[in-house]
Amino acid sequence: MWNAYSAVGFPKMPPKHKHLNKSSSPLLNLEDSRLVELFRDCDKYLFSDFSQMKETLAQIKVILPPTDVVNQLTYLHYSGLFDNQYYQYESSYKKFSEGLALLDLLGTYKNKGEFLIDFIGTCMNCDELEQAADLISEVQQMLKEYPNPVLKAKLTYREGYLNYKTSQNTAAFGLLLDALQ
Repeated sequence: MWNAYSAVGFPKMPPKHKHLNKSSSPLLNLEDSRLVELFRDCDKYLFSDFSQMKETLAQIKVILPPTDVVNQLTYLHYSGLFDNQYYQYESSYKKFSEGLALLDLLGTYKNKGEFLIDFIGTCMNCDELEQAADLISEVQQMLKEYPNPVLKAKLTYREGYLNYKTSQNTAAFGLLLDALQ
């Protein structure tokens, strides 16, 4: 199946949010079950069906409890990616910034590296190049502690594109080639 990640050499779409499963809480209610289903729909529609993704995000927003920080962050991640994909860069930047504040509250988040790498892309689209560079450094540190070849490739791609945006074309070319390896 084609998607934006595979088109640039990445093996798959963003990882499924595995913290969202029906067995994760004995107190799971109907709304939680619906959230699980809706987030799975996000995985399915993010890069393939604009209207379905828009509707899915609207449904999540209605039922998402404001005290559910993990799922708020997951919603902001999907919503930020969606906005970025459809050239709503300022809206995307705002959502990722809100998510960054939630990351600080959580302390740990399974998909932090993925979130930050996606935010780097939005920062570059908004010409927030200094923030993009800072986030690249942060993810590089994370990858030293917790190596992940898929995230490393995605980060290398982002770093290559940042070099391109700052007219460092030789470095950009090398990094973009490395990302494909």
